[in-house]
Amino acid sequence: MNKIKKITVFTLITTVIAASLVFASRSETINIVYDNIQLMVKGKNVVAKDADGNIVQPFIYNGTTYLPIRAIGEALDLEVKWDGNTKTVSLEVPKDSVVHKNVEPVALYDLIPDERDGYFRLLSSPIELDGREYNQVITGNNIVYDLNKNYTNFSGIYWHQYQQENTFSIYADDKLIFTRTHLPDDQNNPYSFDLDVIGVGKLKMKLGFCEFSLSEAKLK
Repeated sequence: MNKIKKITVFTLITTVIAASLVFASRSETINIVYDNIQLMVKGKNVVAKDADGNIVQPFIYNGTTYLPIRAIGEALDLEVKWDGNTKTVSLEVPKDSVVHKNVEPVALYDLIPDERDGYFRLLSSPIELDGREYNQVITGNNIVYDLNKNYTNFSGIYWHQYQQENTFSIYADDKLIFTRTHLPDDQNNPYSFDLDVIGVGKLKMKLGFCEFSLSEAKLK
């Protein structure tokens, strides 16, 4: 059931004149509607709270839905700051998650894994599949690289060599960002991937069993 509530709010009138801002504040009484609005951010339900931990409900006013910016910012892993002097709300990327700048693209083949569990090998000779040569081939089962949040993109081509159902997965800081289950007929059938790795510290690639082959894998 919709709840209509009358509240007094302070509104900020902004006029843009020659790239400068002129501010004037006033108070007025308005009617708002609470309609049990749910917040979903990245597929997850978010319970909006203020800085003191009190629940804050979104509301509707004149056909526009108003959301608590602190809850939205924090759900997006952003720092929410308020400057009382300038009446400014800022959403900022936390310093410890800022991507390092000016890092040159690199072939994964040239990096040393931070962790490796089981089989791992760098092939010095190209592999030919269906008349095409694949270079800088890495084979392994469970390999982890420390990206140190230096890169924004990870791309490459992979395949598996066995006539058995198997699942290839890529994790970013233990969060699954790519997976594909292969049927026996997929043996030696290359697949491409192109993934966002902004702010990622650890990158892990894993095959359910046996080893996968990876070629032309690049970080940039």
